[in-house]
Amino acid sequence: MIKKINDMGMDFGIWVEPEMVNPNSDLYRAHPDWIFYFPNRPKTLGRSQSMLNLAREDVCQYLYKSLSTLLREHNIKYLKWDMNRHLTEPGWPSAPTKKQREVRIRYTENLYRLVDELKKEFPHVLFETCSSGGGRVDLGMLSRMDVAWASDNIDPLDRIYIQYGYLSAFPANSMVSWTGGENWHDMNYSLNFRFDVAMSGVLGIGNNITSWKSDEIAIAKEKIALYKEIRPLVHNGILYRLSSPFESTHSILEYVSPKGEEAVVFCYNVSEQIDVSTRCLVEKKRLRFKGLNPDSFYQVDDRKYSGSYLMNTGIDYALHGICKSKIIRVKLLK
Repeated sequence: MIKKINDMGMDFGIWVEPEMVNPNSDLYRAHPDWIFYFPNRPKTLGRSQSMLNLAREDVCQYLYKSLSTLLREHNIKYLKWDMNRHLTEPGWPSAPTKKQREVRIRYTENLYRLVDELKKEFPHVLFETCSSGGGRVDLGMLSRMDVAWASDNIDPLDRIYIQYGYLSAFPANSMVSWTGGENWHDMNYSLNFRFDVAMSGVLGIGNNITSWKSDEIAIAKEKIALYKEIRPLVHNGILYRLSSPFESTHSILEYVSPKGEEAVVFCYNVSEQIDVSTRCLVEKKRLRFKGLNPDSFYQVDDRKYSGSYLMNTGIDYALHGICKSKIIRVKLLK
């Protein structure tokens, strides 16, 4: 399978959940004592799985050997590290009392060490952290992983809120954001809208592209080409959250290059409104940029503006109706 994928000009990625074990497995039968459990309590399963006791050194070494062998013997360029159940019975019956009390700390330390060793040995592999969505987006794990899965919910309207919150603490170049099917929650989102939401982070495509029609393929090609152009700015630019979806009918994210030479703005409408309503008049869609050079001149669409004008007076942007979006690029004129 890997060779077939590579022959098509693509890299191969794999999804693993190494901290779990199924009771109906060779590993469990060989080492039933390797799981967390209390001898006087029933063993509960989550998603038909028990949890390996990574606080144990032998378990840590086993996982390192298994994962390093997998990556060494196969041309894998992407590894999604998932973890989908809670530590409900952190028992270690064979350990001394002191060790038992340290089990959560030892578990975390060994997890970090395991990831560190794999990252050091396989620097060419991109690692993604995932845990029932964004359950493991913490600084300890994120500092070791390349990217993070922010949520299993890829409804683009919900994602606008999720991603706005995520970006208050973490960088856009860590935020994996996929397009999904059009009929999330019976909303029939346009493909343009789904792409525009996903492009404000690390773009991924979560669709069955073999079922796309010619017009959808054309949209995807156009959006992917645009994303490749703006990706350095999204990943490495300074983020300004110009409008919050929690406080208005729209969300606006602006990414600006460190020296203010260019910017890209993502505008999203998150609720319906009538253009002549009081709320619409109060929330007049005037976009005032940040982070530009006030004395420089910029091109926005086909017009020329000073940085001072864009930041103080701003421009109107036409965006009407729920789940509509617009990407605005700002380029320095030389």
